[in-house]
Amino acid sequence: MTEQIQFETPENIQVSYQPAGAGTRFIAWLVDNILMVFLAIAIFIVLICAGIATESVQKTIAEPLREGAEYLENPNPYETPRFLLYFLGIGILVWGLGSFFYYGCSELWFRGQTVGKRFQQIRVVKVGGFALDPGSIFVRNIFRVVDHLPPLWIVPVVSAKSQRLGDMVAGTL
Repeated sequence: MTEQIQFETPENIQVSYQPAGAGTRFIAWLVDNILMVFLAIAIFIVLICAGIATESVQKTIAEPLREGAEYLENPNPYETPRFLLYFLGIGILVWGLGSFFYYGCSELWFRGQTVGKRFQQIRVVKVGGFALDPGSIFVRNIFRVVDHLPPLWIVPVVSAKSQRLGDMVAGTL
């Protein structure tokens, strides 16, 4: 990518920079997603261990209550799929909120960079070259859900400034 973006600061200083290319941004995204997968796996392992511990405690408490009561050998066949759906729903919620908080907090605390962006030595800035504010970080991360729709993957390629839809709405590069 050879296009330079230029702007003038309020102090009349000319600044120009070259936006990151699609390959650099993809590698940064890939590094961030690999990190999030490892974090999600760790969270699920902790949740599974907590579920097993909770179940064993419930059995210990409920066992004396079952003395004298008729105990069913075969549980309701509809309970297991419901449990799996709850687990899947919680997983999707954790992944979505985790992604929102990972990108949002990283860009807020690390001056427009995530781990992947830092690895690729790129950052997100406002269109005028200024640092991100919490509002623009929030907007661009809300639009991250929309940007994951396959028809919109072409937007950064055809955009004049290589912006995804969330960047256009938030006024960031």
